[in-house]
Amino acid sequence: MILYILLIVTPFIMSVLILKRSFNSLQTLIFIFASLMSLFSILLFIYPLDLTFSFNSFFHTIFIIVDIVLIGYFLKEGFKFSSSKVWVLASLQLILFIIAESILVGNSTDLIVDELSCFMFTVINIVGSLIIVFALWYINKEDMSEIRKKTFLVYLCLFLVVMNLIVITNSLMIFFLLFEMTTLASYLLIGFRKDEIGQKNALKALWMNQIGGILILLSVIFSSFQDIPAYFTNMIESPTLLLALSLLALAALIKGAQTPFDSWLLGAMVAPTPVSAILHSATMVKIAPFVILKLSSSLENTIAGDIIIFFGSFVFLIAALYGLSREKFKEILGYSTISLLGLMCAMAVCLGTTDPTVVYILIFFHAVSKALLFLLAGILEKKYHIKEVWQMDGLLHKAPLSASMIIFGFASITLPPFGLFFGKLFSIEISTQMLEKGPAYLALLIALALGSAILTLLYFKVASLLFSKQAVQESFNKENKWDIAMLVPYIYTIILIASVWFILKIGIQIPLIYVFLSLLMIILVPICLKLFPFKNVDRVKEYYCAEQEHFSVGQWSFEISQNNQKFITSIGIFLFFAVAFAGGVL
Repeated sequence: MILYILLIVTPFIMSVLILKRSFNSLQTLIFIFASLMSLFSILLFIYPLDLTFSFNSFFHTIFIIVDIVLIGYFLKEGFKFSSSKVWVLASLQLILFIIAESILVGNSTDLIVDELSCFMFTVINIVGSLIIVFALWYINKEDMSEIRKKTFLVYLCLFLVVMNLIVITNSLMIFFLLFEMTTLASYLLIGFRKDEIGQKNALKALWMNQIGGILILLSVIFSSFQDIPAYFTNMIESPTLLLALSLLALAALIKGAQTPFDSWLLGAMVAPTPVSAILHSATMVKIAPFVILKLSSSLENTIAGDIIIFFGSFVFLIAALYGLSREKFKEILGYSTISLLGLMCAMAVCLGTTDPTVVYILIFFHAVSKALLFLLAGILEKKYHIKEVWQMDGLLHKAPLSASMIIFGFASITLPPFGLFFGKLFSIEISTQMLEKGPAYLALLIALALGSAILTLLYFKVASLLFSKQAVQESFNKENKWDIAMLVPYIYTIILIASVWFILKIGIQIPLIYVFLSLLMIILVPICLKLFPFKNVDRVKEYYCAEQEHFSVGQWSFEISQNNQKFITSIGIFLFFAVAFAGGVL
């Protein structure tokens, strides 16, 4: 109990200290904060507890007031920026909220800490708090006042509080409030720089996630109409509430940026890189597989559940193709995140009622690997002004440490002995065993085979540029290996290497020689490519009649036409409505 209270209270205390201390004195303080949050969550994971708690009527009244204020804020922002989508959806939310509150039936436990929530604490607090350590270095490079920099750090700390609460919430009305707070966090963080494109993308994130809030309120209303209290535990136990549960699953898919709602998450790329990292890797988008895991006992062996498997399989494949067609480094990372989230959601339906270990592996190791890669993207942006993939040409020779860690990050997603490799491998094995259950599992198996191959091509598309080298000698500033910016990537790297022990610990049969050979290959290949140039392959700039002949290596690429993108979006919309239709009618 004390450990969980500390997970909630510590970020609040940290927020106060950030505001009161000078910015330059925060480094040690934030590192201690990250260490404590990681320690608390690890202890809860090792010694999980079953805890229930309910609020009295006073706190429920406070929650109602906060809900109304929050919806009112969204309404104000919609009018302020002339966004009809935002203010119309906020108005609809307010109407549905009043209806939902007026017809609520029964009471149950408001908060439940269980095995799933204890696992989510590790993802949120280990990965998330380390991103805040990195954010201190990153935001210091921004041209803004000290109070704005400290406000940014406070937003990130309070965001951890919301996430630590949302993963233990049993009441759907409290879940709605926290869901909307994550929407508020998206809006404030994406638009933090207050430039035009940031504000535009922040508004898109706002109205798209408002749709998810509306779906939660509709789920509450449908539940109350059938005299079933609007709590996860009560609704899951009722076989007549498949529509309400399907709506909750759809709200989760929106928060997970699944097609056709992927654009809100990609819009986060314009925000400071720690925002991309904390939204994409560690916290917010993981609400999607988390919620579907909670609902899986009711979704399994239903048409709605099968459609969600189709949906996740479709997104896993299509988002990988989208990533292959992009040139911005963070956008490539973003699409691969959306792709793997689709796989997590599909596997959550498959395994939630049996053994969710595979989903846990996918969630945690994806969070660590993607956090590492996003922070490296931030380092490239600030130190070398690199945003596009083509700008990474020859990076292994300009910034060998950063380039090597990028290669390691991609290896941790694609190769053994790392967690994500085994997560995808076991997903293939499980979907094969479940083929007799229906065509959804065949679709999942095909998507796994094709999507995994495309993601591997995607990662090699980036990595191949890192190895490029010109025959002409160039000089570069020596990379500082002990720069404070590299501290968190070092820690993530250590976590990923230590994950090999975890894979062996949970009983995965892999000869130790394979582990050592894989790690050795990842280490030696970049070193060899840096030290030994390819004979007759290195690029030479030739001259003709005193004019330079520009020579460039044509990277293979993939492009999706506008018509095909519209068609893909239409399929996503169809699957989205099909889940609700199946839940309500079939």
